[in-house]
Amino acid sequence: MRQKSGKRLALGIVKGLITLGLLLSFATFSECSASTEITNSSEILYMGQPFEKLNPNEVTTEWNNSYLFNSKEDALKELEVLNNRSEEINETFRPKFENLSGSVLLNYLNADKEFSKSLEVLYVYAYTQNSKNVSDPFFASLLMDSQNLVTEYGKATSFATVKLSSLNKEEWDRLFPKSQNLRSTGLILKLSI
Repeated sequence: MRQKSGKRLALGIVKGLITLGLLLSFATFSECSASTEITNSSEILYMGQPFEKLNPNEVTTEWNNSYLFNSKEDALKELEVLNNRSEEINETFRPKFENLSGSVLLNYLNADKEFSKSLEVLYVYAYTQNSKNVSDPFFASLLMDSQNLVTEYGKATSFATVKLSSLNKEEWDRLFPKSQNLRSTGLILKLSI
């Protein structure tokens, strides 16, 4: 019985301290904000610089992504190319990862980088066009297809993640031998294992 009342007392003290802390914080901060009076919003300074007044007529209200694709057809062609490229990367590099070498890894990373850049452009185009008009079925479908492509590409290249995460120190040393003069090629490689 005594132990229960001790726990209740401790819990009551903690609750009281929290309440007291909140009241003190409220009193301190409300006093600070009440003492600063601003009469003109243009007088607000940030790091010594006044805020500029925003002109609503100069605010962009629409995406301009015409530099990404010229037409819907161009975007569809790119989607098809990327679908084929995803399969091609899988078919090319999956067998080569069985006997992985530094040059195979470099080629894979370059292919992955190019694919990812192109997929990102397609996704941004689909997303921004869809956000302009969410009831346009073409862009809703293109957005969904590009999201599905991200998933499918992740599945198609999962072999690389599995292989690279399973390499031990000796295998990494085989891929990147210390005797190789990386400085002569202008590369600096830091591996932290």
